[in-house]
Amino acid sequence: MMDHHRNVLMNALALWANKECDPKELGVGSYELSVAIDAVVDGLDLSEGLNCRLHQSADQTSSASISPATSALVAYLLHQLPRNRRKMLIESLPEYFLQHRELPLIPEEMHQVAESFLKRMRATTTTTKRGARHVELLAVPSSA
Repeated sequence: MMDHHRNVLMNALALWANKECDPKELGVGSYELSVAIDAVVDGLDLSEGLNCRLHQSADQTSSASISPATSALVAYLLHQLPRNRRKMLIESLPEYFLQHRELPLIPEEMHQVAESFLKRMRATTTTTKRGARHVELLAVPSSA
């Protein structure tokens, strides 16, 4: 369990560091640090030391696919049907499905057409994720 005064010091340093640093400005690579901190917390003298290596890896590019929401696609397809056919389908298909726990049979080729159609409805995007940043301790921090 961390000593109360040391905990106060570490919280203050963390809050200060979050305001003062910009991870985007840290270049890719490793940086060796040796830090010594002398502090007074509520009248108590504290000393902390840190020997470490800070590592910043390169940004990573990842891809993701996007497709329209199912409800939006179904709404669009329903909108293409004549009003009477649309009304009949909206009323009868849910009843059929609830009764049989499956959709009515259709020719296999329509399944293939649907699969191809859905694949063509997918778009691929790429995003860049910030590279990982971590600290490797070279020596255990000392405390007074």
